[in-house]
Amino acid sequence: LELIGARVDCESVHIESVKSLKDKKNGTRVCLPHNVEVEKSKGKLWFYRKEEKDMSETPFVGESFYVGGYEIKVGDTGRLKYDPDKIPDGAVVRTRREGDRFKRFRGGEKSFGDYLTDIGCPPHKRDNIPVVAFGSEILIAAGIEISDRVAVDESTKTIKRIDTKRRV
Repeated sequence: LELIGARVDCESVHIESVKSLKDKKNGTRVCLPHNVEVEKSKGKLWFYRKEEKDMSETPFVGESFYVGGYEIKVGDTGRLKYDPDKIPDGAVVRTRREGDRFKRFRGGEKSFGDYLTDIGCPPHKRDNIPVVAFGSEILIAAGIEISDRVAVDESTKTIKRIDTKRRV
């Protein structure tokens, strides 16, 4: 609690509620003062400040985007590479939504929520993960992985990279 600046106003009743999580199922959470939540996930306790879901949507045109508390930059550097000619007109940068689907690079298709569970993404981080989407199809999960649909292959003429940084 001290590390995330939330020790003030935390009383024994709050500590006891956190301790009770050890006997609860995964996904159970408790609320503490100052917008702090503690969640049990995969046998671990995650302490975090609850953030509001970013519902903004920006056309995927340009080189810099801000969504979900992240800065996304498109250019010649970055961990994820993709073929910009495979991005359909009308693609947007936004956070995940109910019904989103993802066909991972060299993998199968599934709901984006199930994909995030499979890779071990803590539940409290999922709502504000920035994505490049076309309708309910996730093309790029920024900072995580690209879809097979936009992968670089032998027909690729231009390669772009995407970099994601958490904004403070």
